[in-house]
Amino acid sequence: SMLPLTDSTFTVDFDGGGLQTGIEWVVGGDPTDGSDDAGLAPTVSEDGTYLIFTYQRTDAANDDPNTAIKVEWDIDLQGAWTEAVVGDGVIINVTDLSPADTVEVKIPKSLAAPGNELYARLNVTIAP
Repeated sequence: SMLPLTDSTFTVDFDGGGLQTGIEWVVGGDPTDGSDDAGLAPTVSEDGTYLIFTYQRTDAANDDPNTAIKVEWDIDLQGAWTEAVVGDGVIINVTDLSPADTVEVKIPKSLAAPGNELYARLNVTIAP
């Protein structure tokens, strides 16, 4: 049997599986079972034009007014992250599935200067 969730702090990885409890809330993980984290972690791939960031988003987290879910990108991990929103060549595709949608965020590699890297992350905040 699973241990009870005795620490629901958003930024803690209670089950030791690699994803923080708040991220598990968004992707549909069980914060008391570390074995599901790897399969639910966001993925990054690329094609010739885009860095492609894909993640699962539960309807419960998406519909929660206190939960803000953003994909952000950066070129050097030194400055501020930029939210990936439609425009500037960014494409966001949502595949409506139950209980969690698949969200694909395509960030143009051209946003990075030649020779620079392009990074993406899932940023989740939950209002108190």
